[in-house]
Amino acid sequence: MAAAAAAAALLVAASLTVAPHLPLTGSIELTRAVVTRGDAVSARLRVSHLAPGRWTRRGARPVALSLPGTAWAGRALVPRHDEGPGVVEVSVRTTRRGRHRIGPLRQHRRDPFGLLERCREIGAPVTVLVGPRILPVPTPMRTRAARTDADGGTWGRLEGGLSFAGLRSYHLGDDVRRIHWPSTLRARAATPGALLVRRFTDVPDPALTLVLDTRAASWMAAGPLAFEEAVDVAASLSAQLLRGGGRILVIAGAAQLRCDGRRGDVDRMLAWLTFRKIDRIEARVPGREGPGGRLRGLGAIPDAATVVVTGRGQRDSDPAVPGWLRGHRDGRGPVLVLRLGAGSPARTSDAGMTVLSAPGASAALRLWAQSSGQDR
Repeated sequence: MAAAAAAAALLVAASLTVAPHLPLTGSIELTRAVVTRGDAVSARLRVSHLAPGRWTRRGARPVALSLPGTAWAGRALVPRHDEGPGVVEVSVRTTRRGRHRIGPLRQHRRDPFGLLERCREIGAPVTVLVGPRILPVPTPMRTRAARTDADGGTWGRLEGGLSFAGLRSYHLGDDVRRIHWPSTLRARAATPGALLVRRFTDVPDPALTLVLDTRAASWMAAGPLAFEEAVDVAASLSAQLLRGGGRILVIAGAAQLRCDGRRGDVDRMLAWLTFRKIDRIEARVPGREGPGGRLRGLGAIPDAATVVVTGRGQRDSDPAVPGWLRGHRDGRGPVLVLRLGAGSPARTSDAGMTVLSAPGASAALRLWAQSSGQDR
């Protein structure tokens, strides 16, 4: 009983000795409110006395503050009322996509014994919007199976429209504007009367079906930051394809977005990818096999390649190609698996599909460039 009474008396004494909050006002200013993942952002905190009083005649005083939404907590010197606000620069982390709330500022006062604390919010919060990164894609990938025209030319890369494919002999009815005179003059030295014309091939607009694996089981071994890298890969491939006038269908869990290379499609795709998350509920639903089943009947672009961006699975021993993807051919063109979160870059083959394993987005795109060079 004596110990309980002593503890109660100590708590009462502590509560009586917690000093009241200083009458402060504060604000938060962000250097940038809309950024891409990894960009440097700072929050400028301004704290000042609300009105002249007995607290302000003593000069600058340290005040304990914290900023929710960041890891910062410290003490700031608040000048006298007539000397303007105290300013503190705080770094804001942008490693995760989405809309993040910063603030409001919190003022803390503690009793001398360190038992009790008073907390009061100052000012209003602000919001920073973090989108995915767009990394350079070193080499365009082949998005359709290469086809051969009557003269032996091939097409099937990211470019669209007409592409120069070489020279051939002139045929009756050919456009005379396509005659290549320098080559014709050299050919006539050996074959009098020869005419050589430029041969062009029709390259279709590029098309791609991209599947972003959002199942929680795919990212258990690699971690949530690997999923952020996966979204960066999806954003980089989508941006390159759409800026070239191509078409893309992106499937992420139960959501999908199709863009046809129109004006504003890049921004629309990036805004959509900003809020894609790991689907933790789907992994617990019995009988649900993931996004692979949704590739059928969704109006996937015919003959387009399919790129699946996934993780390492639940453990390192899991197969490179997820179970829901095995056997998915359907004649829709090649299937490429990008597996993020791996220890070192590697190119393998599994279930008849090419698998590129890389630790992050940049390494995956570099491996993509090397793989494209081998496929030529």
